[in-house]
Order: sequence, then C-alpha cells, then structure tokens
Amino acid sequence: KFLESDDPAMVQMGLSMAKGSGVPEELYNIIFGLSLWNPEKEIREVSGEIVKKIGIENIPEFQLPNYISSNFQDWLYDNLEIFESAIQTLKNIGDKRSVGLLIEILALIPVNSGSDEIEAITNALGLKSGDPVWLEDTRAVEPLIRIIDNFVLY
Repeated sequence: KFLESDDPAMVQMGLSMAKGSGVPEELYNIIFGLSLWNPEKEIREVSGEIVKKIGIENIPEFQLPNYISSNFQDWLYDNLEIFESAIQTLKNIGDKRSVGLLIEILALIPVNSGSDEIEAITNALGLKSGDPVWLEDTRAVEPLIRIIDNFVLY
C-alpha cells in the first residue's frame, strides 16, 4: 500500500521498509516501475538502488504502472523528461521484457499529440534512427503505423 500511494512521503516510507527488510518477489515490478516512472527524482533514485540490489535479471516482467496507462497523455506531457529517460533505460536493457513494454508504450501514444510531443516521442523511442532490438517485433507494426500516419500530418 505504501509503494502504490499517491503521497511521495508514503512511497518513501515503503521504500525504506523494503530496503531495510528486503523486497518480496511480488513487489519487484512495482519497485522497478518506481525507478523508471515516478515523478519524484529521489523516489526514482532510491528504487533504482533497490532494483540494482535485486538484480534486473530477477525481475520477471516489466509493466507500466496503472497511473501511467490510465492517463498516459496527461502524464506524458507533464513528465516528458522522465518518459525519455525511462525509454532509454528500457532500450539499454534490450531484452524481451523491455520489448513488450516499449510496444505497449507505442500503443498508448495519443494520436492527437502536437508536433513537438510527437517529435519528443519519436526521438525517445528511436524511431528515426531505428532500433533492431524491438522494431523487428511484429507487435510493433500497428502502433508504428498509427504514429507515422499522425507524424506525417504535422
């Protein structure tokens, strides 16, 4: 409950408890998500330390936190720097777990984004330079077509 709170102080308390007493396996995804997506830099840093202690190879799957997938457009505009950093981290991991999450993010990109937002999104995702780790996955085709069609309009 602490880790999923909207109150940064509660999340910090949850991270302190996790750091002190260890992290149950069922919370690995939440901790990893906090390290990528939390708007608070200190929370991202502390949860990142815990992820290093757990070992990225021990986190079974990567998921978007509910607060991102439910309000992605608003969250993206308010946190573009975090979004770009998280995408780069996922691309650097470069295994199948990150591929699925990158494709899920592609599917969430709003088609009514302005040209500045689309430019930032395509830069973060590496659409201009190509990225064979995940662009070769056929699940990316439909979301990519949506983005490219929208990008051409601007």
